[in-house]
Amino acid sequence: MSFNLRYKNHDDDVHGFGWEQRLPAVTEVVLRHNPDIIGTQEGFLQQIQELREKLYEHERNYTACGCPRERILGMIPCGETCSVLSHWPRVKCLEQDSFALSETFSKIGSTSWGTACPRIATYAWLAVDTGDHQKGYCLLLLNTHLDHRRVIRSRSLIRAVQHLHFLDMGVSKSMGPPYIPPNSTIFLYSWDVYRRHLLFGSHMSTRIQRRQVRHSPN
Repeated sequence: MSFNLRYKNHDDDVHGFGWEQRLPAVTEVVLRHNPDIIGTQEGFLQQIQELREKLYEHERNYTACGCPRERILGMIPCGETCSVLSHWPRVKCLEQDSFALSETFSKIGSTSWGTACPRIATYAWLAVDTGDHQKGYCLLLLNTHLDHRRVIRSRSLIRAVQHLHFLDMGVSKSMGPPYIPPNSTIFLYSWDVYRRHLLFGSHMSTRIQRRQVRHSPN
C-alpha cells in the first residue's frame, strides 16, 4: 500500500481536517486492507508513531523505518519522511537506510537541480515469511516522494536508480544483508527511467524481476 499521509500543520487543524481528524480514517483504511507493507509519504515521525499505536490497539503490529528529510544546523533530524511500515512478524526488516535525492545522496537535507525543498528516499530489505521454513523470499523496496516538476523528478529518479543498482550489485556479489537465508528467492524492483517505473511514489508503477540469492562459500 502507498499512502500520502499529508504532513501535520496548523492550517489543516483550523479548517477542520487536521491530522487528529484524519488519523481515524487512515487507521480504518489500513485495517480494512490489512497490507503487509505500507510506503508513506509526507508524514512526520510523530504521525508515523501515532499511526502505529492506533494499529497496535487493533492487534496490528507494524515496524517502521525511514528518517526525516531535513537537518537543523546539519545535525538535528526534522521534517517529512518517506517511511516503510512492515507488518511484523510476517514481514521483517533486515536492513534499511535513507538517502538524499541530490548530487550528494549521503548528505540528508541536501538539494540539487533547483529543488524547492530536500527530497529523500528510503530503501529496505524485507524478509517475508511464507510459512515454509525451507524457503522464503526477500524484497528490496524503495519508497520516495518525487518533485512535481518533470526535469527535477527525472534527475531525482536517475539518482535513485543509481543507488538501487548499487544495492542490487551488493546482493549479487553476496555483499548484501548477511541475514538473508539460503534458498530464499529475492525480488528486485527493476527501473525504467523513461517510463518512470517506481514502487512507491508519485504517479508511478512497478515491474518485478525474480531470481535466486547467490551465496559465496563460507
